Amino acid sequence: MKNPSNTLPLGIGRGLHLQQVYIVNRGTVANSIPRRMLAEVQIQTREFLAPSELLRALPLPSPACFLIDFVQPEMNGLQLMQILRRANAFQPCVFTSTRIEPALIVNAMNRGAFGFVKKPYLQIEFLEVVQNALRRDFSSHALIEGALAYRNRRDTLSSRERQILDMLEQGHPASKVGAHLRISPRTVENHRAQILQKLNLGNTTQLIRQVAVLDSLRASGILD
Repeated sequence: MKNPSNTLPLGIGRGLHLQQVYIVNRGTVANSIPRRMLAEVQIQTREFLAPSELLRALPLPSPACFLIDFVQPEMNGLQLMQILRRANAFQPCVFTSTRIEPALIVNAMNRGAFGFVKKPYLQIEFLEVVQNALRRDFSSHALIEGALAYRNRRDTLSSRERQILDMLEQGHPASKVGAHLRISPRTVENHRAQILQKLNLGNTTQLIRQVAVLDSLRASGILD
């Protein structure tokens, strides 16, 4: 196989040696082709012969992405991706298949898939999709970790604090929050200070920024 290093987009094979592609395929022969192509550009791989084998290995380090054969004996690719998300494994999922129907692509992308690669692989296309998935995980990993931490801290709030937070997240001032909940603005301010402390945030601006990140991750299908 010809070395593609001179024709690949900038970045492949440069600084990606700390990233991994987790390959989920039904046989070692099927795995060998993407493994060989990725090895040529110094991207590490780890192979799993079944979804259950992958799930037993969680959690897996980032930056990384999943390369998943869409047709599996235990479950299909979308089902596996949903289980991964519930297990807080948010690395991008790239699906592979010999047949790719447009409706399947749309459904998968709407539910958070990163992309599809048709088999047999076209090397440049395959490596470009994988590179972009790795870049996405590298750039979004810290955002996802922060969003999960925020969501977990939010769940520790009392019911009254969550009522107040719901309105603060929408940008409402203390006076409007107080009028809606029939409490004084000063009481709202006291609650807000306690809420921000529990959420490990310095001010309301950071709160609004965190909500925007959560909304963006939900819209992209990364978080539910």
